[in-house]
Amino acid sequence: MAWSQTAIQPALAWGTRLLESVQPRADPSWSLPARQWANPKWALICALALFATCIHPPQGMPMRLCAIRLALGVDCPGCGMTRGLSHLWRGHWAESLAQHPLAPVTFGYLAFQSSFLILGGRARLRVVGLLNRADGALAGLFWVGLIAFMTFGLIRMWLELLGLAP
Repeated sequence: MAWSQTAIQPALAWGTRLLESVQPRADPSWSLPARQWANPKWALICALALFATCIHPPQGMPMRLCAIRLALGVDCPGCGMTRGLSHLWRGHWAESLAQHPLAPVTFGYLAFQSSFLILGGRARLRVVGLLNRADGALAGLFWVGLIAFMTFGLIRMWLELLGLAP
């Protein structure tokens, strides 16, 4: 076995044990938001995304990695989100909103989803109860957020295509 495999296997085993230790007993009767919040793998992904935006330079990378930007030459609906989140970590609200107006909402969502990893058992059950009771409102918020995200992105794309973007 190669050195990299022997070094990585214990780390993977430790990560798997950690995720299993925080896994609650998911009840199929829980609402979708409650089941999503109580998913330790999703919480870890959200925490890693927050960490990545914390270390990401707010001015952006030297090159763009967006496939839509590279193919069409216009920003996609998500372009600017990482830079916006990076500005939020540094307390630059105006710059964050200039990069992407939904960056504060996304930051709040990622932070809330990540909170699963640090809360204890009783607090987790209280949050699950709140999420179950607010299921209808959360579904409405999801659709409002998705429509706002797509509307902003499409308007920005059209303005760029027409040469009217600021």
